[in-house]
Amino acid sequence: MAEWERAESLKPTFFTRLRHALLKLWQRWWHGLLGLFWTPRPDFYHLLGEHAARVHEAVAALQEWMVDRDVAAEAQVAISERAADQLMEAIDDQLDKALSAPMDREDIHDLSSELDEVADYAKATLREMQILEVSSDQFTTEMVALLVNGTDLLRSSIYHLARDPRTARQQARAVRKIENQVEMIYRSGLHTLFQNPDIIQVLKHREVYRHLSNAADKLERVAYLVTRIATKRM
Repeated sequence: MAEWERAESLKPTFFTRLRHALLKLWQRWWHGLLGLFWTPRPDFYHLLGEHAARVHEAVAALQEWMVDRDVAAEAQVAISERAADQLMEAIDDQLDKALSAPMDREDIHDLSSELDEVADYAKATLREMQILEVSSDQFTTEMVALLVNGTDLLRSSIYHLARDPRTARQQARAVRKIENQVEMIYRSGLHTLFQNPDIIQVLKHREVYRHLSNAADKLERVAYLVTRIATKRM
């Protein structure tokens, strides 16, 4: 038999290719069916609760650092902020893999993303105060204390989402009121600040005030998302 005839005889026929294609489709369908019944669904409520806990740790460490510039507190801010970043990434990864979620996927992503920025602002506030050589004052102390209370309340609110959405919504609404208090202190601080003739000091302190105010804005955004999710579950 000629070489070209032997090569032709070894080529897969149309029916052989069809059989292989059908076999692949069957394998994909079967694996997908197994995944539907056997793949465990991530506990997004727990992941979000842990994320909120790390954010609270970052803000609480910032408050501690503001008192006496403790090195351990400074390190804790960085550790908690990094842990919050890792949890945000883990939540996004689980969203990609999960076949289903207990709430809207976009809500989960937005909640985690906005929550993470609160920790980012805690770290940024500490760095700005170091770089600009700004000391704590009445207004920064009051704002960070409110943020500590707000993140703690928000952590509890997120943990309640799974089994007690009514309580979760009530706590989230309380967090939104905290944002209003921070905003009032921020404006009062600016009013006092601009009485100072030293424009350099004014600009330095305003930068720190804005970081804390922005953190409160993000906190209010997370509280709004929790309120919306809780309302859907009631």
